[in-house]
Amino acid sequence: MLNLKRLAFLNIATAAGLFAGHGFAQDKTLVVVLPEAPVTMEACMGNNTVNGRVIRINIYEPLTVVSDTTGQVEPRLATSWERLDDLTWRFHLREGVKFHDDAPFNAEAVVTEMKRTLNRDRNCHTEQQYFRGFNMTPTVVDDLTLDIKTDVPVPILPTFLSTLLISSPNSPLEEFTLKPIGTGPYKYDGENPGTEIRTVKNPDWWGEHSNVDAVKYIWRGESVVRASMISVGEADLTPELAVQDATDPALDKPYVDAETLWLRIDTEVPPLNDIRVRQALNYAVNREAMLGTLVSKDAVPSTQITVKGVLGHSEDIDDEVYPYDPEKAKSLLAEAKADGVPVETPILLVGRTNILSNSTEVMEAIMAMFQEVGLNVTLRMTEIGEWREYHNRPYPEGRQPVIVQTKHDNNRGDAAFSLQPKYACDGTNAAMCDPEIDAMIAKATAESGPDRGKLMEEVFAKLYREWVPDIHLFHMVSYARVGNRIDYVPNLLTGIEVRIEDVNFK
Repeated sequence: MLNLKRLAFLNIATAAGLFAGHGFAQDKTLVVVLPEAPVTMEACMGNNTVNGRVIRINIYEPLTVVSDTTGQVEPRLATSWERLDDLTWRFHLREGVKFHDDAPFNAEAVVTEMKRTLNRDRNCHTEQQYFRGFNMTPTVVDDLTLDIKTDVPVPILPTFLSTLLISSPNSPLEEFTLKPIGTGPYKYDGENPGTEIRTVKNPDWWGEHSNVDAVKYIWRGESVVRASMISVGEADLTPELAVQDATDPALDKPYVDAETLWLRIDTEVPPLNDIRVRQALNYAVNREAMLGTLVSKDAVPSTQITVKGVLGHSEDIDDEVYPYDPEKAKSLLAEAKADGVPVETPILLVGRTNILSNSTEVMEAIMAMFQEVGLNVTLRMTEIGEWREYHNRPYPEGRQPVIVQTKHDNNRGDAAFSLQPKYACDGTNAAMCDPEIDAMIAKATAESGPDRGKLMEEVFAKLYREWVPDIHLFHMVSYARVGNRIDYVPNLLTGIEVRIEDVNFK
């Protein structure tokens, strides 16, 4: 860790040189420094954290949003909605809204975006994560009224639509767009590829602006560099710092985010298809040793991928965190080996650079813990493109056993957003298949009454106690550094989006 800091401090001079002689512009241009560059500016990829921090809400808007304080669904591009029957919802759209290219926002534009986002050939993150469990058929009632019919009851459809970002009907129908065109408070204003992305205030936005005139997004992988850039006035805001760099109480703002960090086990490949091996992996991890060193001391050891307060989170298993017990892990592995399980098979541990601060250090520590109990584990740290090959279906036939570092940010208030993509047989990120679990998920997510939460709690409990498809780590507490020029309070949503409308210059 010290070597990393020395390297990062050497890079500060390079980072500072990019700004030397320039400083801040006299106009109200906000400089946001991120851990990673966006991969794409496409609307249907805007719920991925690396892209969402730039484009979600700022450039593109959805029909609805989920409040970071109440968890309630609130209007955005839709002003109201009602359920007409078990399968049909009617949405009333905001009047007088235009896209950044002056195309009108109306019901037909929403239908066009639904076709773009839900086209499976485009491999959209939003479709894969949120809309695999049901089909939707939209019907234009009039210019500002839209009916959406689903093939199964979806009692929280307005919540699901908070993930559907609406782009201009002039955006490409097949390819991902290179120039984002939405309805949001800021318009794309160009970029220097690999260096920065710029946005400028949209004077025709329907809402109430902050006093930020323009935004420049830059990215630095090293947390200590991001921290220093805020301290010396080269940037205004970074949404994520490593725990060891959050050292200035005047600037550093801790916030509980919706992120949960865990390792997904490929249960379909030996020896990981044996539950004793999966249990051994959990006993091998010393979670307490990472608190206050590699992650915040306030992070909460986890047993499921939703945080408390999300409907469906099972409090019954909150206190069942696997204790650190390497001897128990060794005993389980010995038992499995005696039954012919090939526990000596090389296992690949896949991490993602900058998925969180100290990502590499966390994964190196966990690799050492696995090796300590006798597992043949090697670590590969990847960038997001290569990481997706391990994280998303389809997985290659004949693959070696893999354990993938991942995180999940269910900030929608309902576990349906977590269960289907992560644990259903056709889930985009699932590495297990159990028809009984599938049936439980389908029953729970179709329920609209008071049993909805209880049914989802039962799924999480069964997964944790009887399946063990994951190595659960932490519900995260993150740190943002906020410069002296601005007012901004990080919140539950900061992990996936930094709403510029919530930032003001002093």
